[in-house]
Amino acid sequence: MRKLSIAIATLGLGAGLLAVSPAATAATTADVTVKAGTITLFEHDDFGGKKATFGATDCDLRNNTWANSSTKMDNQASSMSNGRNASVWLWSGVGKTGESYRAEANSADADFSNNDIGDNSVSCVEF
Repeated sequence: MRKLSIAIATLGLGAGLLAVSPAATAATTADVTVKAGTITLFEHDDFGGKKATFGATDCDLRNNTWANSSTKMDNQASSMSNGRNASVWLWSGVGKTGESYRAEANSADADFSNNDIGDNSVSCVEF
């Protein structure tokens, strides 16, 4: 009985650490399949909602729509997954203006609200 109590306590402690650690959160929530060499922007936090995938620079998203949708996606992204072996810059203004955010190579970000660019403000994708 004592061994079972220790095992349960240890598992509880480990789960608490995972919930608090930003690195662990990024690793566990980034189970999003992204085509190599592209970056995908998602409408909602945690890679939810509609998505738009880019394979090259597009610094004017005002006329872009989400995949399989007629809904405009400019200033609507809340998360991303970068499948490139290089960084991608996201800008809040058309033509690489305003606030910027560097999406590291082969990375994912489940919530833009904690970054300089902020939530729902991507207007330019620069490779």
